[in-house]
Amino acid sequence: MSEFHSTISRRDFMKALGLTGASIGVASAASPIFHDLDEVSSSASATWKRPWYVKQTDEPTMEVDWDKLERYDVRKSIAYHCLSLLLFYSNLVSQAMHWILHLTQLLLINRKFSDRNLNCVNLGF
Repeated sequence: MSEFHSTISRRDFMKALGLTGASIGVASAASPIFHDLDEVSSSASATWKRPWYVKQTDEPTMEVDWDKLERYDVRKSIAYHCLSLLLFYSNLVSQAMHWILHLTQLLLINRKFSDRNLNCVNLGF
């Protein structure tokens, strides 16, 4: 039996257990602890790191004509239409699957077909 698995001494097992426990302790002490989302959003790690060549200024570097600026209507974009079609067809497929399962359950519960007659020919396919 000892040929099929490796044996480890108690001492080696306890060493490995101690090292694992110590590494978990160090990892938990090193990671920051947040109590709510306000602390997360105000931490230094919550900011988006931009590339080194992007400078951050308080005011825009180009003049902006605020009278000509219009709000972008996302409903006119192609991505919005593709997403709405995707959601429509996925909802349609899920409803069809729901009705197929429902009708199958009704057929099996009412036992209109016996096991030997339940095949594609008798169902009309």
